[in-house]
Amino acid sequence: MDNKQANICYLLGAGASYNALPIVNEIPIELEKMMDYISNFEVNQSNTNYQIVRSKLSNFYSKLVEIKAHNSIDTLARKYWLKRQSYLVDTKEYQYWDKEYEYIKRIISCLLTYRRLNFSKTENFSNEITSFDNKNRLVQKLDPRYDSLLASILTFDFHLPENISIISWNYDLQLEQAFSFYQDQNDLIEVGKNLNIGYETKENSQILKLNGTAWFNPSGTIQAFYNYDFESHTVFWNALKDSNDPLIKTGIKFSWENDNLVDHYRRSASEKIAEADFIIAIGYSFPIFNRQTDIQIFSKLNPKAKIIIQCPQEHGDRLITQMDSIKSGISSKTSVVGYTDQFYLPNQYWQPNKQNSLRVL
Repeated sequence: MDNKQANICYLLGAGASYNALPIVNEIPIELEKMMDYISNFEVNQSNTNYQIVRSKLSNFYSKLVEIKAHNSIDTLARKYWLKRQSYLVDTKEYQYWDKEYEYIKRIISCLLTYRRLNFSKTENFSNEITSFDNKNRLVQKLDPRYDSLLASILTFDFHLPENISIISWNYDLQLEQAFSFYQDQNDLIEVGKNLNIGYETKENSQILKLNGTAWFNPSGTIQAFYNYDFESHTVFWNALKDSNDPLIKTGIKFSWENDNLVDHYRRSASEKIAEADFIIAIGYSFPIFNRQTDIQIFSKLNPKAKIIIQCPQEHGDRLITQMDSIKSGISSKTSVVGYTDQFYLPNQYWQPNKQNSLRVL
């Protein structure tokens, strides 16, 4: 790697936000909590019978049954997308499945926003900490590992170093939340722009979100979901009671979608991987679900690059074994970091000439 600073690319999966957000098998019960809270609020505001309120949300509850029947909410979204794609665009069938597909995105966006904005109001735990269903797992509004990473690498003018890039499979706003402290800025959209996140087809973005972002995008303009009136829960209510409102769109763009924005994300991610001396995968299991995109973004992998998977030690061997299904031979250049209490940087971040050692932040 000569004397230059090593190029470091983070690849983030859902486990990177484990200390803040529900994992796959916790999502159904968290959706039920969210809807109980919204329904009770509506009952109190309108003096309406609880059963009448629930009946107005029948579309959501029918979807909840489907979500519980699938391995993940993303799996159901993928099925709806495939169903939509089997019809011509100008047919009624296509329009129907398009609405169902977008409605699943709304549910995801509502849940993540609910967890972020109403956290301290809906849980009986101090310091904005809850335990979900696992008493041994304390969950905070912000996964503190993001804050620790940014505090360690941000420049004095609060920018990412040029040799750091981040590719995230997550549609949450944990990065934006962590960075907002340094910007004294509540608008997470502006925060993300300052952090050089590629929300649209922005070139030279240092952070790419392969599945988009879980905010709402009304009237074709980027608008943070939290800028609306959440005290009245009008946005939650309108987004969930009716799947037919064409103005309620989200910023989620799944990596399997075939459009210019998604293609831009994938090509840009491939370029980041090609430039990297170290790829650090955190909380990412390289699932079959994402295999096609993973193959694409690893297609130009630097032959000298080191791949580091940060995950619980017991999962390490399995993940290394399946790496060769993404690109032949890369399991031999892959190692595991078994500690998950902090995100990792290679020592080369500080000492460009030294190789192959790791440092805990």
